[in-house]
Amino acid sequence: MKLVVFRDCFAEWDETTLTFGNCEFKRKIRFTEQSSHTTELTDGKGTKLATENVNHIDCVLYDMYADAADARNWKVESVTALEQKDLPFEGDHLAVSVVMTEQNSLTRLVREFFIYPGLAMFGVRNRITLRVLPSGFINARNSLRKDYGLDTAGYDLPVLDTLHPADGFKVRRAVEFAGHTDVQDVPVLEHEICGEKEFSGNLLYCENDAETGFMILQEAPPSSERREYQNYDFSLTSNGDVRSLCWGIIPGELELDREYVSYRNAIGIYHSQEEAQWLLKRYLRTRFDYGELRCGIVANAWGCGRFPALVSKQFLKEEVIGAANCGVDYYQVDDHWQNGLFRDITVKNKAIDLKEYWRISPERLENGSFDSLCQLAKEKGIELALWMAPSGNLAYRDHQEFAELILNFYRQYNFRLFKIDGAYFSSYDAEEKFTSMLRTVREQSGKEVFFNLDVTAGMRGGFFMLLDQGNLFLENRYLFAGIGYHPERTLRNVWNLAKYTRLQSLQIEVPYPGDIQPEFYAGKGESSPDVYPWDYWMAIAFFGNPLLWFAPSLVPAEQQALCRRMMELHKQYRDQLFACEIFPVGDMPTGSSLTGFTAKSEDGTTQFLVLFREKDAPCGRFKTDGDWTLIAGDGVLTSGVIEISSAPGYAILQKA
Repeated sequence: MKLVVFRDCFAEWDETTLTFGNCEFKRKIRFTEQSSHTTELTDGKGTKLATENVNHIDCVLYDMYADAADARNWKVESVTALEQKDLPFEGDHLAVSVVMTEQNSLTRLVREFFIYPGLAMFGVRNRITLRVLPSGFINARNSLRKDYGLDTAGYDLPVLDTLHPADGFKVRRAVEFAGHTDVQDVPVLEHEICGEKEFSGNLLYCENDAETGFMILQEAPPSSERREYQNYDFSLTSNGDVRSLCWGIIPGELELDREYVSYRNAIGIYHSQEEAQWLLKRYLRTRFDYGELRCGIVANAWGCGRFPALVSKQFLKEEVIGAANCGVDYYQVDDHWQNGLFRDITVKNKAIDLKEYWRISPERLENGSFDSLCQLAKEKGIELALWMAPSGNLAYRDHQEFAELILNFYRQYNFRLFKIDGAYFSSYDAEEKFTSMLRTVREQSGKEVFFNLDVTAGMRGGFFMLLDQGNLFLENRYLFAGIGYHPERTLRNVWNLAKYTRLQSLQIEVPYPGDIQPEFYAGKGESSPDVYPWDYWMAIAFFGNPLLWFAPSLVPAEQQALCRRMMELHKQYRDQLFACEIFPVGDMPTGSSLTGFTAKSEDGTTQFLVLFREKDAPCGRFKTDGDWTLIAGDGVLTSGVIEISSAPGYAILQKA
C-alpha cells in the first residue's frame, strides 16, 4: 500500500484499490478487468452518499473497447500522487493520476483527480489515447434509430464519471445556464426533477430529505452550445446510476494515437442548501486563481449603438476624457479601430491577412498609432483596453500568430485588458487552440494581460470555463434595439447568477438613460427604463464589475459627475467586497420585490448589503441585525429595520 499526504489531502492505493480525499470527503475506487468502479463516496464523518456502481464502470468514451465484452482486459500501469503548489492559474492541490491500458484495443485511459486542502469539492478529468476507433451507431439521430428498432442505449455515450447514490439519495434538481444574451434574457434555468432520466445543465444536485447531498459541476459550455450529439448532459440509468456526460468530443473528431482531454467535472459534498452555495463559490475561487484582479470598471462605447459611425481621432480623444470624468479604470476601444471590419470574419467569412486586417487604421487613429491616445489616457489616470476577435473562421489555426499579435499590443502600448469576441468552439481542435492562445498570452505577459470573454453569441465557454483567463462579458442589451435593457431584468439575472457564480467574475452593464428611444419600449408594451433612476442602474452592478455601456463623451457633465461618484464608491470598497462571497437576499426580482445582495466574509458575517425596493414593491422594510453605515442610496435604519422610502429605491450599506 502506497500513501501520499499533502496537508489534509491524501491518496492511498495498491494494485486493486485507490482511496483519496481530505478531512471533508473520501472516494474509493476499485480496479477490475472491466476498468474502474467507484465503491463509495463519503463525507468527513463517514456518511455514505454513493455506493458501488456494480452495473456500470465509472467512465467510457463511446465504444472505446474491443468488440466482445468478455475481451475487456484493463491493466493499471501506474498510480501517482503529486503536490501541486504555487501554480499560475490554480490553487494548491494534490493531483492523483491513474494510467490504465486495455490490453486488446490498446486504449490508454488516464483518470485524474484534483483534491484541494480543506475543500469538500474535488475535480475529475479524463485523458484518452486510442489505437482503434470506436465502432457502432454513434450519431446525432438516435430518434431515427429507435424507429427501426435499433438499440440506442448505453455504450455509445461519452460518460466522464458515474456515481451510484446511496439509499435515500435522489436526483433533486439540475441548473441549466444559457449564453446567447444577444437574443435571450434568461441565463439561469432551474429544473426540479420529477421522474425524468435525462437532465440538461452544468449543475446536478443529488440529496436526501435532510439536504445532505452531492453536486456535480460540469466545467463545460452551456448546454445549448455543446458539440456532443446527445440532447442532455446527465442521465440516470435504469439501475439508478448517475452519469455525467461531459467529454466535449464527438466521434468524428477522434484520431488514432492522439491524446484527447475531457472537460473537468467537480464533485462537492454539502449538508444544507446554504452550505452548497458556499462550497461552490469557494471551489470556483480556489480552482480559478487569476492572481491580481484586472477586472475593474470598463467603459465601452459600443453600447451607445453608434460607435462605428462616431469613431474618429477626435472622438476617441473626447471619449478618453469623458471616461476619466466618469471614474473608470479602462476605456475600451471596440470594433473599428482596426483596418478590417468585424463582419469580414463573421458574416462574410472572408479569408484575411492577419497583420493587414489588425493593422491600426490611420483614418481612425492618429498616425495609425495608439501612442497619443495612450498618453492622453495616462494623463487622465486611466488605461486603454482593446476589443479583438480571434480567427474563428479559421478554427484558430493561427492561434500562435494571434497570441503574438496581442502580446505586441501589450509590449508596445501596455494594453493589459482585451475584450475577446466572436468565439466559436466548433470543434475540439478549435477550442483547444483558442484556450492555448489565451494561456500563452497570460503566461508570457506574467499574468499582466487579462481578458473580457464575451459570451453573448456563438459557441463559447459560458459561466464555468476559462475563469482563470478573464471575466465574463455577459450582455449586449441596448436601450434601443434587440431584447432591450431594463433594470428589472438585469437585476433578476444578476440575482439568479449570484446563487451559482461569483459576481467578481462578471461584467454587469450600466447603459446611459440618454440613449433611450421611447418608441422602442412603447412598441414592446414596456415602461421606459428611466422609471428607475440612473444611480439605481449603477447599484445593480456595484457588487460585480461595472461595464459602462455607453459613450462617455456624449454624457453631460452633471451626469458624468453622478457616474463618477458611484464608480469612486465602488473602487473605494471593491477590495473588501471582492474578498467576500456574494449571495442573493430577499425575493427574486419581479418588478415588485424587495431584493438584493449580501457580501459575507469567510466566517459567514455579512459585511455589505445592497438592497432594492423595486418600482411596484408595496413597502420597503428589510429586517436586519446589527448596525449599518449607509454608503449610497436612501436607506434608514430604525430598530433593526432598514427602510427604503422611495419606490423604486436602493441602499448600499456597510457593517458598522
